[in-house]
Amino acid sequence: MLNVAVENGARLWLIDTRRRTRATQQATPWMMEQFMPQLPGL
Repeated sequence: MLNVAVENGARLWLIDTRRRTRATQQATPWMMEQFMPQLPGL
């Protein structure tokens, strides 16, 4: 997904986790510490 974002110049992301309460609690540290730092333009 990150490679496609770079290839297409996608620099704005909307990550909607409103309906995923359990997954959100588990995924938030990963998303903030691992995934988001790799996003283009951050």
